[in-house]
Amino acid sequence: MLKRAWIWLRRIKYCRGFGVQSPTDYRFIRYVINEHWPYYKYETLKKDIRHVNSDTRRLCRLYFRIANHCQAEQFIDIASDTTAYEEYVKAGCRKTKTVRINLTDAFDTKKRVIIARIDANSVTSEVLEKLIAVAEEGSVVILQGIYDSKEARQTWQEAIGHERAGVTYDLYYCGLLLCVRRQFKKHYKVNF
Repeated sequence: MLKRAWIWLRRIKYCRGFGVQSPTDYRFIRYVINEHWPYYKYETLKKDIRHVNSDTRRLCRLYFRIANHCQAEQFIDIASDTTAYEEYVKAGCRKTKTVRINLTDAFDTKKRVIIARIDANSVTSEVLEKLIAVAEEGSVVILQGIYDSKEARQTWQEAIGHERAGVTYDLYYCGLLLCVRRQFKKHYKVNF
C-alpha cells in the first residue's frame, strides 16, 4: 500500500489526461486507462476469480477495458502465470479469441488486430519484434512490469523507440504500445 501511494503521489501531475492535447489520446487515457466507474462484469469476475491479489486485479480490469475498447480479434498472453488476464479479456470482448503461449512457441504471423500481454522481464528483442510484426493498426501490446528490473526498463525503451509504436503509455505497472500511424510519435506518463 505504501509503495502504491508513493508511486501515485510521484505521478500526481499525470492524472486523468492533464496536459494531453490530442483528443483521441485524451479519450483513451480518460475513458479506458483511468475509468473508475464499475463495468457490468466486475463483480461477477471478482467472485469467480478469487486467487489474484489487488495489483493483479487492477491490471485485469485495465485489460478488460482495453478489450472492450479495441474489440480485438485475438488476445495473445505470453508466459503468463495466471488465467485471470484471459478471463477478464474474454469478458471485455466476447469475440476475442485468446491464445496462451510460452516464449519459445511460435505464434501466428497473420496480421490482425490483437491485444498482446507479455512480461517485460522475460521478453527478448526478437519476441517483441515478432509480436509487433503481427500487430495491425489499432493493436495494443502490453508490457507488464516495465520498472521491475534494469532489463525490463531497457525493453520498454526499445518498445517506445519501435517504428510501429505510434503512441505509448507508461502506467508504471505496465506499458501500453498502440500500433497507430502517426506523423509524430507520442509518449505519455499516466498516473494509473
